[in-house]
Amino acid sequence: MPRQLSHDFERLVFERRAFLEPHLTVTEVACRLQTNKTYISKLVNELYGMSFPDLVNALRVRHAQ
Repeated sequence: MPRQLSHDFERLVFERRAFLEPHLTVTEVACRLQTNKTYISKLVNELYGMSFPDLVNALRVRHAQ
């Protein structure tokens, strides 16, 4: 997986806290990062061992705690 894509993903989702956006989708993230949803899904699976929706939900739960 390209290092720049993973860096940009982490900056968007974690640093900018995009996971808090109520209707965030893998398609929306892919659009913002100018790639496609297949690459984002694969990246999340490889880096975090879960699907994109599962990652977003886990981050939201952790944030709420």
